[in-house]
Amino acid sequence: MRVWNDLSVFEDDSLVLFASEVESRQYCSPKKQREPHSEVVIMPPKPSWCMLWPDAFYRSILRHGAHFRREAPKFLAIEHLYEGVVYFRQDDKMYLCEPGDTFLMHPGKNNEFIIGPDALCRKSSLMLSGPLLNDILIRNGLGSFDVLSGVDAERFESMLDAIKEMSNSRVRGVQERLSALSYEMLQALAHRESELPIPPELESLLRYMEENTAKDLTLKLLAHRCGCSAPQLIRIFNRHLGMTPYRMLIQIRMRLAIRLLAEQRFSVKEVAARTGYRCARNFTTEFKNTYDITPKEWQRRGFFHPMPISRER
Repeated sequence: MRVWNDLSVFEDDSLVLFASEVESRQYCSPKKQREPHSEVVIMPPKPSWCMLWPDAFYRSILRHGAHFRREAPKFLAIEHLYEGVVYFRQDDKMYLCEPGDTFLMHPGKNNEFIIGPDALCRKSSLMLSGPLLNDILIRNGLGSFDVLSGVDAERFESMLDAIKEMSNSRVRGVQERLSALSYEMLQALAHRESELPIPPELESLLRYMEENTAKDLTLKLLAHRCGCSAPQLIRIFNRHLGMTPYRMLIQIRMRLAIRLLAEQRFSVKEVAARTGYRCARNFTTEFKNTYDITPKEWQRRGFFHPMPISRER
């Protein structure tokens, strides 16, 4: 995965509306530009009691230029890439995803992807929804990720096969197993283990970031401390941690913010300053993006023991 900066890639006047709900729309490129092949499994309707449910999954081969756009979807789409490249945008962040990457199209956000210049792209997709989805994404840390690395593709596919096998089953208890398998999928993504040990230089830099959150930790400064160029540092973070230095810094600052808020001794403005935000409004926005609640509301409700976001995923 690489950070992408060219917005023009996503400019497309040919998209057509193919699904619409209240406050949510989905668009795609014309059919002839899309899929030469796709295996689609649509699940039965979600039971009323179900808190988490697999709505559908796809195994697709897509042509260059195939384009899908979603505005505030009510589901999470997990997209694992096997061949080809994909340009992916989520709100104002853009990425170039490569084989082995898994990108997450989060509920409530504006996101889209377009197949890159390779002739064909092969990927698997799983859509999840349910009343507990957003809370699970926040508490297991996946809500802070747009793109994951180090996902066990074999395990991912075996879970899809299990979902497919149960999709038409009428055996008693199958709905409960499907819901549990959806949760297991999210936990497997959240607690994936990196195949690469973290280099001592990177461990040292992470400690420096944790001990100096109030400072202006620019990419140039961090790269200098690590003894490499800024592009090299981004590649190192993506390779070993599955995210950019900027996203890691946000996570470190949000963990510290939670600890400071829990002490009940600091105002939101003071916590913002201690976590490196000159503007309390920017801090509040980032906090709400991370935990789906404002710092003031967090303090008011007395949420003192949140699930931490671990960099060891």
